[in-house]
Amino acid sequence: MSEIQEVLAHEEKITGLIHKLYELVQKEKDHALTEELTWFVKEQVEEEKNATEIVANLRRIGEHGPALLMLDKALGERKD
Repeated sequence: MSEIQEVLAHEEKITGLIHKLYELVQKEKDHALTEELTWFVKEQVEEEKNATEIVANLRRIGEHGPALLMLDKALGERKD
């Protein structure tokens, strides 16, 4: 499970970087770029949510057995 935890940590790092950039463009009153970054903020919320849910599911079901195969299948069938 450590690999998926690394993915979550990476997503959290990206979230922090986007927030810092967003704060900077707001400070600079760059309204056009603020609007553009809003899309990235929303997307990153979704990415972090997905990673968090996968980590939670793996903690609940463990790393072996039929439940892991079912989770893998469900993730493979997701539509982005």
